[in-house]
Formats: sequence, structure tokens, C-alpha cells
Amino acid sequence: MKQTCTRLLVILTALFGAAALVGTPANALPGTPTQLTATASATEVDLGQQITVGGTLRSQRPDGSWGGVGGGLIRVRVCRTTGCDEIWGGEDAVTMGGDWSVTFRPGRTGYLVVRFDPFASERTWSLDGASAVPGRIVTWQYNSTSVFSIQRSTPTGVSIVGGTTFPNKILPPATPTLRVEFSPDGTTFTTVKTVDQEYLQAGGYWAHIGVTAPDPGYWRLSYDGSPEFAKPTSSGTYFIA
Repeated sequence: MKQTCTRLLVILTALFGAAALVGTPANALPGTPTQLTATASATEVDLGQQITVGGTLRSQRPDGSWGGVGGGLIRVRVCRTTGCDEIWGGEDAVTMGGDWSVTFRPGRTGYLVVRFDPFASERTWSLDGASAVPGRIVTWQYNSTSVFSIQRSTPTGVSIVGGTTFPNKILPPATPTLRVEFSPDGTTFTTVKTVDQEYLQAGGYWAHIGVTAPDPGYWRLSYDGSPEFAKPTSSGTYFIA
């Protein structure tokens, strides 16, 4: 009975904060030890694709052995950091005989953080919480790289305005770079300049670029997809005499 009351005080403290309780004992007893495992079916997906995260939840029995926990709530979240200070989606699962799994579509790149919440059910309130971080999930965002305008600005120069847009409005964690590529015949392109996409507008980044180009040929812009955000894309090609 004493252990039951002590555990109840621990739960109330977690739910309402220490200020809501008076006289919580300093030697509050811990719950029953638990073990949580978690693995993911993939480490990278295109936006809209599903992943499955699953594993087991076990608790220690009085004789020291370990057995599966049924009815335990498992929270799977995609987070900015392993500490999950910012949540970017996820799903919940309930264990059956200790096994659990959940399938969902991650919305962006982040860490998979899995936690067992013992206070979500009366069946598991006497157990310790547990957590696992199976790793990062890279979610490749939709994007499109295009040339807005291109013209010969001087006899030896070309002016280009273009950039990369992200239709779902989730932007890269850092300013993306843009490669200006040239080909004399439109087949093999080489990079002649790399610039930061300086203007943020309408869900994308844009840049005004000037390059020295005395010879006629074909031009395009390319985004390399870094850092682990969107797959590489290139614009159409444009001939400048």
C-alpha cells in the first residue's frame, strides 16, 4: 500500500508539477524497470512516402526475468533534435504482448524519437518510462529549379535571374546554393559559378547572377539538394548567342 501511494504521488507530480503537491516524500520509489527497442524501415524517403517504426516494450518481473508489456502507449515523433525540443509530426501506437509498430508519412527531415508513456494508462502507471532514438529520417522535399530570365547583358556578359522553389513551403535549414552551368553544345555542362540564393519569396529562393561569357552556348541552373533536404534539380536549358 505504501508503494502504491508513493507511486501515485510521483504520477501526480509529473502531471501537475511539484507545486500542486504538499509533502511529497524525498525517497519516492521508482517504478518497475522497462526496456524499449525501436527500429525504422528506412533512413530516407521522398515526401509522401511511408515508413514503419516498430519494436518491443518489456518490463522486469519480480523474479528478475523480462516479459512483454501489453497496453503500453508508445509515442513516435519526428523532432528537430534528439531532445525533441521541437516536434514535426508522428504517430502513437499501443503495445500488444510487448510488440508495437506504427506506419506514417514523415513531413520533414528530423530525428525519430520514441517514448513509452506509462502515465497514459492505468495498466502501466507502475512502470518506468523509457525512450529510444533509432536515428534520423531524411525526407526529400519537393522542389523545382527554374530560370526566370536570361539575357546577354554586355558583349561578354550574361545576366540570369532564377532559383529554387519548394511548393509545400518547408524551406531548407540553410540558404541553398545554386550552380550556374554552361555547355557549348547543350550536352555536357560544367559549373562556371556557384552562388547563394539570396532572395526568399513565395516559398523559394532566388538569385540575380552575372557571369562572364563571351562565347555562345547553352545555360542552366542547378540545385544540389544539400543539406539533406531535397533531391537535386536543374532548370531547362537556354541558348544565348
